[in-house]
Amino acid sequence: MFNMQKIGRRISSLRREHNMTQVELADKLSISFQAVSNWERGNSMPDITKLPELADIFNVSVDELLGERSALVEAAVNNNIAESFDNNQISRDEIVNALPILNTLQMDIVIEKSCNSNPANIDIFLPYMSESDVKELAEKSIERGEAVDKYLPFMNEIDVKELALKFLELKS
Repeated sequence: MFNMQKIGRRISSLRREHNMTQVELADKLSISFQAVSNWERGNSMPDITKLPELADIFNVSVDELLGERSALVEAAVNNNIAESFDNNQISRDEIVNALPILNTLQMDIVIEKSCNSNPANIDIFLPYMSESDVKELAEKSIERGEAVDKYLPFMNEIDVKELALKFLELKS
C-alpha cells in the first residue's frame, strides 16, 4: 500500500535537493503551496495527473517518486487503464492502493473492469462511489436475495429506509 507519509517525505526531499521552495514547486504544478505542504506532511496524495509532472520536475520515474511499482498507477498515468486490465493481472491489493489517487473517470473504468472479472471486489469501491450508485447496487442485491449489510454504511438514512421497505415488500 502506498504510504502517504513516505511519499510526502520523498517529495520534500526531492524538492530540497532541487533547491526549491514549496511555493516554487506549487507554481510549476499550477497548484497551491498548501497542496504541496499537505503532500509533504502525508495528509494527502498528489492527483494522478500531477505524478508525471512531479517525476519530470525531479527527473525521476513515477515508480521512484512513489517508492514502489504499480502497473495500475502506471496505466493511469499513461491513460490506458482498460488496456492494462485486459493485458495484465491486477491484484485486489494493487487496486486498493491506487484508488485514492485515481480520478473519477479512471475509477469508473477500474470499477467496471474489476467487478466484471470478480464481482466480490465491489466492497473495495463503495467508499468512492456515489450514494445513488451504492443504493442501486443494494437494490439489485435485495432483488437477488443477497445480503446488503456492506452497502448500508455508504447510504443515507432515507435510502436505507427505502431499501428496508423494498426488502419487506419482496418478502410479503
